[in-house]
Amino acid sequence: MSLLLALGCASPVFVKEGSGFRHQSAGFRVVSPAKLDPRWSRSSVRGDVLSFEGPGGVLMSLQSSCRQRRADLRLLANHLQIGLPERASRDSRPVQVGGLEGWSRTLDVRGPNGVVRVRTITVVHGDCVLDWVLTGGRQFEDAQPIFEDWWQSFEVEVEGAKQP
Repeated sequence: MSLLLALGCASPVFVKEGSGFRHQSAGFRVVSPAKLDPRWSRSSVRGDVLSFEGPGGVLMSLQSSCRQRRADLRLLANHLQIGLPERASRDSRPVQVGGLEGWSRTLDVRGPNGVVRVRTITVVHGDCVLDWVLTGGRQFEDAQPIFEDWWQSFEVEVEGAKQP
């Protein structure tokens, strides 16, 4: 949970809309994980973070940070591992989401109660960096399909109309 809290920012910008959430200023929306699987429920986390808890305590979140930047996508994806204790990279590769380039990372992080698997998806949309994060122990693999469906539900809106 501390990883998710560290991602928090100033004020909430995600609003519930239909079966998902819309970012009030960045012009995108995502489906609610609870719509994909009713065992997932929204968690309360400060700032511009959507956070959900699933079976067995698995957590996933979406955080947005909007300001002008000039950094490589892979460098932006790497910023999520700063401050994590002993870790080992399992996978690092490009992905596509909503017609945008993204970067996926999977890490094993040694915590006080054993190894925790962490998967991140980082995408740049306009001036915003969006980071999806999935964390969990034994139930991580079971949560992967819901996490995949969730980040792939990303849709860009253009002047109020959804873009495919």
